[in-house]
Amino acid sequence: MFTGKNGWARLLGVEALLYALAFVVGTGVISGWGEWYSTSLHYRRQTDAFFHGQLALSDRPVDVEHDLTWSNDGVHQVWGLAVPAWRFPFEVLARFCGQQAFPDRIAFAVALALWAWFVLRTLLPDPSEEESDKPVPWSLGTGALAALLVLANPCFVSLCSVRFAVYEEAVAYEYLFGTALLMGLIRLAFRPSYKSWCWLVFLGGFGPLIRPPLLFYGVATLGMGAWICRKELANRRWSRMALPTGLWCVGGAVLYWTNLVRFGSGFEFGHSLNLQTLFGSMYATRFDHPFQDEPLVSASREMAGALFGVDNPNGGGFYATGIFWGQSPTVRWREFYFSTYDLSWIALWAVGCGAAFWRRKDLRAPASMAPLAGWGLVASSILVAFYLRNSVTSSRYMADFAPAFTAFLVCAVLVLLERLQDFGRWAWRVGAMAVLAWLCWQIATYRHSYGPPIALPAESLHKRLQSRRSDSAPLPLEYRLSDADEAATKDPAWTPDAQGGLFGLRYNGVGWNPRTGDTRTLLLFFVEDARFVELDVFPATRRTLIDDDWRWIRVKVGLEKLPLETSTPLAGGGRRLRFRGPVTRGYDRGIEVLYIALGPPAGLRDPASPFRLHALRWRTP
Repeated sequence: MFTGKNGWARLLGVEALLYALAFVVGTGVISGWGEWYSTSLHYRRQTDAFFHGQLALSDRPVDVEHDLTWSNDGVHQVWGLAVPAWRFPFEVLARFCGQQAFPDRIAFAVALALWAWFVLRTLLPDPSEEESDKPVPWSLGTGALAALLVLANPCFVSLCSVRFAVYEEAVAYEYLFGTALLMGLIRLAFRPSYKSWCWLVFLGGFGPLIRPPLLFYGVATLGMGAWICRKELANRRWSRMALPTGLWCVGGAVLYWTNLVRFGSGFEFGHSLNLQTLFGSMYATRFDHPFQDEPLVSASREMAGALFGVDNPNGGGFYATGIFWGQSPTVRWREFYFSTYDLSWIALWAVGCGAAFWRRKDLRAPASMAPLAGWGLVASSILVAFYLRNSVTSSRYMADFAPAFTAFLVCAVLVLLERLQDFGRWAWRVGAMAVLAWLCWQIATYRHSYGPPIALPAESLHKRLQSRRSDSAPLPLEYRLSDADEAATKDPAWTPDAQGGLFGLRYNGVGWNPRTGDTRTLLLFFVEDARFVELDVFPATRRTLIDDDWRWIRVKVGLEKLPLETSTPLAGGGRRLRFRGPVTRGYDRGIEVLYIALGPPAGLRDPASPFRLHALRWRTP
């Protein structure tokens, strides 16, 4: 079975299957027999939408759930379309066999096995091949150690060992795709081919459909592929660059179109529209935030601390202090709930990059590691710039760096261990044991604050899929303080900050107490056929306001910020603020989401705003 021309590939296939099984069981992604359905249904609902030829999960605003959007007259998820597209053939198979749903954790395990096979096939040379025919110039032992660093990357293991809801699942698929690009680049480095490069960048262009940061890895793949294939580009450099660049842009065009259809803008990924009860996060992503003006030095220090210095995972304490060294005192939404990297990573990948560039002419594979290190440097540099002053930060965002940092680890192992063989087998063994000890130590000491993954059995999944909310009540022409009684009749479980919302719509009126008028820093309302937005606002109890405080009341419909037209004083110290109606096509008709910011950005974490809202109108009765 494992002999002959394809025997080595079949052997690696068996090893990949065993690895995938051990990984999903060891991390808890599959915690027991039959428990292989995710608690997050957003990807599953997207796959169901594909069966109906739609991108929207639903056309009813009542179906909005946590972190989904109501945009372009539909309910949409914000985690990309590629993972549901991967699941779609499995769902087709399940329905063909008469089943309601295919186990999504098994679909992940299949992706894991295919990816592992590709990693092993790339890094492990076939022992039966002649030395001159081997696709890579390193030994089997060195390749095996490099493959282990990719397959058991501590950050990847940590990511998959905590919660594994849709947030972590998206990043896990991102790691698989990003490191698959790295493996493709390794193959290209030792067997340069213009055609192979074109295929690689074409596939890389679809990465952002999994998760937006893969756009940066696609840029790095395009650039480093050009470096590798520079001899083939020498005579017709610009004309030959046009084809791979155009192929890479195909994925970007698909991404732009789907974003436009789903969120109303090709450059919007839904993260400025998702509905939730994290008021500070919504304020920062809809309007502005203090960290956008953070000085470069302190922002860089925070970036370094978030990557390599997390000492106290804060979990849901989003505005806690002392999470990591270098943390800025500036208000920022921070969620660090699992281990990513520490300072030892810097030493390893700095050595790997240094060896790949500095001593490349003395190595057995001259200059072939330099593009791999360059790939990691390009991608990680763009990621640093992207996250440097981002409004929110999290350990899963730091996991976006994992493919780039893995490239540095692979360079370190492939370059240095091969170099150690020149000093004898004992030197190689000492180096290999040191790398293994580091890997085991990293995995054994990871920390998290949300608990292990949770999976559903089939019965629980079917109950959740069959549950359906009744239609909401028609929206009024205005919201008033008396709407508290109306809300209670529509949804008995309603409370001011609950997901029940006003008039039977989740999140409708979140942040506003219609019994007292008290507000949070951001309010969210559903409005219909908005012609203008008019607010009756008063100072909160025991609050004295100055003129400058009123300028921080701002309004958006969807992605459009509405300008203030008039401000009329009211008895009791209040004001009637009238904002111009939306001019963006589609925002002035149908049901849209209205966001109201109350107070300056520095107060986005405060439990209450300095204002009370008495009424909201958007159409003339």
